[in-house]
Amino acid sequence: MRDHPAVRKLFDVNLGHVTIQPVLPGRDNVNIIYHDSPKHASLGEVPSAQVYLHAGFGDNSYWLDVKDYPMQHTAEGWQCTINCQKNTPLHFCFKDSNNNWDNNHGQNWTVELEVF
Repeated sequence: MRDHPAVRKLFDVNLGHVTIQPVLPGRDNVNIIYHDSPKHASLGEVPSAQVYLHAGFGDNSYWLDVKDYPMQHTAEGWQCTINCQKNTPLHFCFKDSNNNWDNNHGQNWTVELEVF
């Protein structure tokens, strides 16, 4: 039952050093965490650097509604909660205020949450 699409999205999705958490009861909101780790710590290393979630929706080759969302630094890493569009892929990567980017080796991150 855990693999059923309507159930699967109720659990955290771990994508390496990125975690996506559904926010309940607003199931169309997701919390994205960019984890701090010595293996991939490049963004936000400078104390004054702000990390941003760079995100858009739709086709992977042409993102719509692209925005930069400031992230909060927490004990878990950099976090941001955003509203997803229903049944539309969310594409994202990260950047900091020093214009350093983490785009998952050119692949970005993509997730599609089925909102029910």
